[in-house]
Amino acid sequence: TRTRGPQFNRKVPQNEIELFFQFGIASKTALLIVDEVHSLNDERGGTLEAVISRMRLTQTLLRHASSERAAATHLRIVAGSATIPNAADVQEWLRPASLRYFDDSVRPCKLTSHVLGYQESNPYQFESQLTKRLPDVISQYSNGRPCLVFCPSRKSSMSTAIALSEMPLNSRPWQRSSTSLHSGNRAWEEWALRVENDNLRKCLVRGIAFHNATLSTYDRKLVEDMFRNEVLPVICTTTTLAQGVNLPAHLVVIKSTRVYQKGKLCEYDSNLIIQMLGRAGRPQYDDSGTAVIMTSLNSKSLYDLRVKGAHHAVESQLRNAFVEHVNAEVCRGTIVDVPGAMLWLKETFFWVRVKRNPGHYFGRESDTYFSDSEIEKRLKELCLTALNLLSESGLIAYDEDGVTISSTPAGIIMAKFYIKFSTMLLIKKASGFHCVEDLLKILSEAEEFSEVTLRRSEKRVLNEINKMNVYKLPAKERVRTRGDKVFVLVQAHLCDSDNLPENVSLMLEANRIVSLLLRVCNCAFAYMEESAMDRASFSALSSCFFLRRCLLTRTSLNGENVLKQLKGVGTSMRLQLKEAGIESFPEIRAEHPRRLESILHRNPPFGNELQQQLKSLPLLTVKVEILNENLVVRAQCNIESTTRRFSLLLFLGTSGPQSRTFLKRFVASSSNTWHEERIACRAGEGIFPVTVLFAVEDVFGMDVEKVIERKFDGVLLIRATRKEPLAKDSQSLSSLRRRATTIPEYPVKRLKDNRSKTRSEPELVSQSAALQVVSKSPRTGNTAVSNRQTHPNAHIQNQNLPNNLKQSGVAMCRMP
Repeated sequence: TRTRGPQFNRKVPQNEIELFFQFGIASKTALLIVDEVHSLNDERGGTLEAVISRMRLTQTLLRHASSERAAATHLRIVAGSATIPNAADVQEWLRPASLRYFDDSVRPCKLTSHVLGYQESNPYQFESQLTKRLPDVISQYSNGRPCLVFCPSRKSSMSTAIALSEMPLNSRPWQRSSTSLHSGNRAWEEWALRVENDNLRKCLVRGIAFHNATLSTYDRKLVEDMFRNEVLPVICTTTTLAQGVNLPAHLVVIKSTRVYQKGKLCEYDSNLIIQMLGRAGRPQYDDSGTAVIMTSLNSKSLYDLRVKGAHHAVESQLRNAFVEHVNAEVCRGTIVDVPGAMLWLKETFFWVRVKRNPGHYFGRESDTYFSDSEIEKRLKELCLTALNLLSESGLIAYDEDGVTISSTPAGIIMAKFYIKFSTMLLIKKASGFHCVEDLLKILSEAEEFSEVTLRRSEKRVLNEINKMNVYKLPAKERVRTRGDKVFVLVQAHLCDSDNLPENVSLMLEANRIVSLLLRVCNCAFAYMEESAMDRASFSALSSCFFLRRCLLTRTSLNGENVLKQLKGVGTSMRLQLKEAGIESFPEIRAEHPRRLESILHRNPPFGNELQQQLKSLPLLTVKVEILNENLVVRAQCNIESTTRRFSLLLFLGTSGPQSRTFLKRFVASSSNTWHEERIACRAGEGIFPVTVLFAVEDVFGMDVEKVIERKFDGVLLIRATRKEPLAKDSQSLSSLRRRATTIPEYPVKRLKDNRSKTRSEPELVSQSAALQVVSKSPRTGNTAVSNRQTHPNAHIQNQNLPNNLKQSGVAMCRMP
């Protein structure tokens, strides 16, 4: 795909081996198949264009190489599209051996298209007016077969389905023709019981469904299965079913050709219209299909031409991200000077379309004639502008003569994480922010979130979520911008907000936003790590690391839900542990397994399995001392048992006029071993206070952070700002673990007060298999042996229980 393609031919080579590997792939590639090549016209079509152009340029360079070993196999490119009108331009770009056209006569299913025009009084109410005319259209053209209705928005798809379901029984065309489908009222009711959305359930019982991003994945899959099995006669959907889905739709209705985008009503893209019409009459389900476009009278002639094949030409979108692609080619070594940039540009579809339609790319001068030399001059200016922007931002560098171009560490980082140029400038600005809240606010404005839309219907929910977040918007401010929405949703997703599951669309969008923000934050951390110099850099670097790790582990910014990182611990278990005063890894280590099982209402050996997970996590300690006027920091990691590798980071920030920031990485993998790293610096009075942070890169909750100050008498004052991995009551984990091993792991009974006055107190006895209670019946006086719960005053033979277990009412008995 166009998102995965850059991973093998855009990657910045770090050494000669990686460089040979990339060119080796290009030299051995003999066939490249490009499906849906009309997607060059999409907003992200520039990525597809860059991938193909890079393959072609690499082949060209290898063919001109003098070495026979580097000679490339001839690359054959096959591109296909059902909606591209200017196929000759694509042919000129890809230079295939032939160009073949296929008209509707070779289509397996004959498609009949109709364009219906209606009088438009109010453009914003026109779409709702078409809903009243929709039943007649379905009745006239469906022939009792399944029907897809494409609506311009999520709200419209749901409201249309509800309006159709509320029609009188004798006015529903799908109800009268339901005998032709393998369905009926009983089947609809049975399927309706399975869905999660209430509005969808009400529609399903009447043979109608809607399909959009507000539904959960389960509900969308269920609706598709019903329609595919011809149980469901009508689906009202958005463009989610417009591409890549084969469904048995005999009739496709496009209800309104306008969609509200970026604050205004816009016409559908012609290629998208053809894709929606193509959903009618699929070969494996039908032998013919019918498509109906419902539009205004003013637009009827336009869509009559589009149905007959008159579409807008596919244009290049490379210029929308031109600076980013130029930087990637500089980092890869394709562009080393201005002539090299022009050579790369001539291999793109952008070069072909500029010569065909220069007015589209050069602004208002659409009627002006441009010679080839003038076009090349303007494109050279475009390359120089992009190179100058990158140079001024420190992303590329010129040599002393100002001719040869090379990449800088910042430019390589930008290309590695596929970051927009404006976002990279934002990251450079963010390196001056020292707290997590400010860092999150500024990164929420990144251009990567340009596709995030703030809908009016979402503002109330977002404002409610904002009140419960760790970092809130300023007082008396509400969610007003796209950045505010990102800022609120990220925190809600990390802290498992209760409001998100009720809004499926927001929950899915929040998951996508967190993934995008993680990539941006990875880039920011790499840039800050590369440019970290003074003590101010330490605050920004540690804050960025904290935010990045929260996004990676999906944990809250206040650390309340760190226990969700343990396998098998969900939200309900985490809340139960919180009520018992257990909210961190050290506190779970300090508890006895039976106590954990009692809190969580689970059977043995769940507590042992939970603590076994903790044994595979590293225990971090930091020791600081002065040796020979040097401040020596020893970072040690102890892992009891593990099968994985942990990436550990040691941060150190000094103060004073010569303040510095140090960052050391190392890997811990083997069990029962100690890893030690030392950072030494002159221990003059000017470096204090010194901050040390020792953390695991992908596990939240194991950090050790200390601030070291030096008094006048030379004594070091060490202040821990994060909890060390110690047990409760100032007892070390090792001593507590030794005490816990003296307790046999037998089933434990939680004690309850027996307030019965007539019942005698039980007596504990030892048996070979389990803890048993001998009691006398208050009625018969007979002695009975049972495994019931013991009295709180019962004698406990094992006196080695920790205090917290005694206070919790847990009794244990040593077996003979």
